[in-house]
Amino acid sequence: LIGRGSARPLPLRLEGDAAAGAETKVLRVTEPEQTFVFVEVPEEPVPSLLRNYSAPVKLLCPGRSQADLQFLMAHDTDPFNRWEAGQELAQQILVAMITGDAPDLSGLTAAFRETLANPALDRAFTALALGVPSEAYLADQLPEGTADPDVIHEKRDAVMSAIVDAARAEL
Repeated sequence: LIGRGSARPLPLRLEGDAAAGAETKVLRVTEPEQTFVFVEVPEEPVPSLLRNYSAPVKLLCPGRSQADLQFLMAHDTDPFNRWEAGQELAQQILVAMITGDAPDLSGLTAAFRETLANPALDRAFTALALGVPSEAYLADQLPEGTADPDVIHEKRDAVMSAIVDAARAEL
């Protein structure tokens, strides 16, 4: 859990634990559906899941908001989670654009701008984090038979242009 106000990992204590422990905790998921209750959480948290986890898994979090993804991209201390949040945020916005919606790009461009402007981040990581999902990946996210390569290219190009325009001062 990352504190929304402090942008720092929070000490974790599960219901039934004697005291708060480290900032990461392994939760054994042994059932198709389980509930874990954290107690004494000092501020509003944003879940940062699979921290320091290296196995290839696909975790679906349908309730995670674009605001949470933007926050994680800008503040998560786990580099992979930070990158993944940016990819998921860009994917959600791009798929919406490709399918005819006109989402607000300000959250996405702000998260990319914050990543670019952060001097504490490794420059190689920053370069990787500033990428958007490929056209082939975006086509795979659409219902079968609906991917129009021209539309995908046009919308992806528009998003990349919006990011450059928003971060021009940092470039």
